[in-house]
Amino acid sequence: MKTRSCWGTRSWSRIGIAAVLAIATGACGAGSDPAEQNGDAPENDPESTATAQKVSTAVPSSPSRREHKREAEQKMAAKAAQQISTKALEALKPELRLGALDTLRPVNAHPFENGSGSVRAAHYHNGLRVIGSSLIIHTDEAGHTRSVTNALRPEIRISTSPTLDPQQAVEVAKADPERLPYREEPDVELAILPMEELVVKATGRPPEAGDRDLNAEQLERVVRSHRLVYVVDTDEEDTRAEHPTRQMRYLVDAHTGEIVRQRSRVNHSAANNLGLSMYKYPDSDTTFSNQVSLDTSWDSPWFDPSVYRYIMEDTVRSFYVQDNDSLWWYGANNLYSGDGFWGDGLAFAGDGSASTKNRQTAMVDAKWALQATWDMFDRVFQRQGPDDDFYDANCLVHEQTNWNDAEYRGLTGNIYVGDGSTRTSLDTLAHEYGHAFDDFEADLRECNNGEACGLSEANGDIVAVMTNYYVYNRGLLHGNSTIPDGTHSVNTGANSIDYWGLFNGRSFKDPKFPYYFSSIGSENEHDALGPMVAAFFFLARGASVDPNSNTFSYYLPWGMDGIGIHAASRIWYRAMTNYFTDTTTYANADDALIQAAKDLFGDTQPEKPEVAAVRNAMAAANFSSRASSYVMPPAYTESEPNDSQSQINWVPKPVDVNVPAGKPNRKEVFGNAGTNQEDWFQVWVPDGYALKVSLVPTLGNDHDLYVIEEGAAVGSWSTNAGSVTDTRSLPYVQNTSSGHKSYNILVSGYNSGTSGAYHLYIDWLPACSSAAGSEQAFGTTMAGCAGTVTWANRANLCGVGSHVCSAQEWLDRRGSTVPGHNYWTNDDLKFSGTGTNSCSASATTGNSCGANPMRVCSPTQADPEGNLCNWTGCGLDSTSNMYFGGCTNNTTAGTLCCLN
Repeated sequence: MKTRSCWGTRSWSRIGIAAVLAIATGACGAGSDPAEQNGDAPENDPESTATAQKVSTAVPSSPSRREHKREAEQKMAAKAAQQISTKALEALKPELRLGALDTLRPVNAHPFENGSGSVRAAHYHNGLRVIGSSLIIHTDEAGHTRSVTNALRPEIRISTSPTLDPQQAVEVAKADPERLPYREEPDVELAILPMEELVVKATGRPPEAGDRDLNAEQLERVVRSHRLVYVVDTDEEDTRAEHPTRQMRYLVDAHTGEIVRQRSRVNHSAANNLGLSMYKYPDSDTTFSNQVSLDTSWDSPWFDPSVYRYIMEDTVRSFYVQDNDSLWWYGANNLYSGDGFWGDGLAFAGDGSASTKNRQTAMVDAKWALQATWDMFDRVFQRQGPDDDFYDANCLVHEQTNWNDAEYRGLTGNIYVGDGSTRTSLDTLAHEYGHAFDDFEADLRECNNGEACGLSEANGDIVAVMTNYYVYNRGLLHGNSTIPDGTHSVNTGANSIDYWGLFNGRSFKDPKFPYYFSSIGSENEHDALGPMVAAFFFLARGASVDPNSNTFSYYLPWGMDGIGIHAASRIWYRAMTNYFTDTTTYANADDALIQAAKDLFGDTQPEKPEVAAVRNAMAAANFSSRASSYVMPPAYTESEPNDSQSQINWVPKPVDVNVPAGKPNRKEVFGNAGTNQEDWFQVWVPDGYALKVSLVPTLGNDHDLYVIEEGAAVGSWSTNAGSVTDTRSLPYVQNTSSGHKSYNILVSGYNSGTSGAYHLYIDWLPACSSAAGSEQAFGTTMAGCAGTVTWANRANLCGVGSHVCSAQEWLDRRGSTVPGHNYWTNDDLKFSGTGTNSCSASATTGNSCGANPMRVCSPTQADPEGNLCNWTGCGLDSTSNMYFGGCTNNTTAGTLCCLN
């Protein structure tokens, strides 16, 4: 069994990273956790029972230390200069608004195996470094610039001649009352500091303090001026002091001596490394790679300060990642990288077999995932760290032995990850980071009631979704201030993965967890999250109108449109930071999210679409009422007895005028049929309509569905344990003598399962939309919808439940009927030939017709609506007449519509 590190649950930033690394090399003995000395840990805290001697963080002084670092930096810069020429850098200057006095100097480079790579360049003006002004040049396989990441602060117009000399700047730093004795004389550099201000784009003025109504895209940092400063770096030590070492940076105005800025530099400086992850992430607009960029740090071992190595501590984001086994069992080498390249990209081989690089892969996975989540919060919500004040939510991987889990521990504020192969994935780490965010906000994770506990888990999943969308839709790659919508299932070189990643394989039609019920708070918290997670999905992506879809809700039978992942995320963040508490229930969450939406989008009457969408999304998960603007389809409740064909219930077709645009003409039937019981219904289907009948199970009930025409069963099949929707679609009714057909619908309780309540959806689907004129029947699955629309608007003539037919579908479905009008197909058909009856249409060969492809034409050049076909009697990929024709200057037609 593994033992813990000396105080492995505490933050390095509280103790001193050199002390932790000293422990890693064996300098760990009896004593007490320094955090415990301040009363931070409860007496019975099992995570703080291991003890350690407090170790001095002082690093022995070495006159070669700084020079060695400079040499390492110069070596990196020299390698970078080999990746891009001075000429290439000069060629970039005009479009980057750089002048004759500006230069770009390579700092480091990361060439990739395929020859592409990236070069980081620092900005200098008149020989002086411009602080915080840099550029990353991304090159292709041939070494040409593919794109740039522009963080430059150009257009500098100040004198570069200082009033003070360097020694005077050092004296200013020495006057710091908290200064310790210098181990070496400070480094001094003359540089240029851009003076920036955060402003609202629309007004150009700073935002009000604490204003969280604004999102990142509404704000920008603008350079107001530049100042000439001395950068003074100090290295201080006093072993008698409570904090025996200090490294400080002072920015001293080179004219006035004012300290413009000062900060601690801790014991190391920032670096950028590469690592191999088990997962592939976007590295361009079209490709994925498991080679990832990691923000790490330099460090020197206390016993040899002349040696520099990388440690996985992020000084920008203020957190570290550590192999929690390394301190005692597997050697401290896992914590370091000498070449700045971490991991091997392979699954963990096990404690007895894993190499140092293999153990580091979990660190790479976790570091990249957490910095991606951190950056999403920073760029989108302007939140820096889980507490918005750079709190160090650290991550310890390889926790315990063969532990296949991950968790956030509120007592330590750290994330712990076991050896399981999926526990360092982006969605897992982002989920745990979501708990850290919750810990500093609503604190739902206290689980003061079961529903709050479920909402805490829902928050973790929602943060995971935000981050996955941000990463896989390339928001992170491009530094977006919004979370992009887009493709949510991507092929990363292995399996196609659904990066919505919310439901752990559960269907929305799961009869229990995606919908609220009164005792959901008694369920496991990973099940009690279901209604909120489903509601967030509906809010962002929408709910389907199709009962066969996993995103259908029988509480919202006409479905809904989503408002997009970014708007949904803003509402969630606003609610978490302003309205949720540690006792929030689903009912409270309803109020909180509605208020958050009103804060962001306006509290008006009629309600803003975003506010109405929140109501409808929560209604779809059954913990809110629908928006007043949502019109429900007409409902019908079966009336007993209807247990035989002679006692059949008549279900009339609804009036079309009540149907929302783009929705089917639907009637919802509520019924109940027990085991071996039957319910019978009769419907009429008018000419020009198709019939679709869907039986949706509820609460695990199981039934058989039959649709019968004139006494013959035309379809039947059974649900499986209440998890599958039965659907039967019948073809268009065409040209009947009575103008309609009669169908009987039978719902039968399954004799080997549990039966009871059910939802039956009966849809009357028109072949043509209301925008079409007359309708021409071609068999029972295709109709010609007359009209005068352009090819771009061809779908406007098709009814709900049908699609624009392809040219091949015209051939397969038309039978022998001659077209009486001109009709578009869905194919961009080209023409070949010499004229009428000697021509062909093709989707692949021939001459383009531009915006007016060839189409199906009546034998006459002009149809009853006045649509023209200059050529007629053409074939499809042949000259045999299949009624194709038309081309350039024939701009309008009707549309061929096929039953889905």
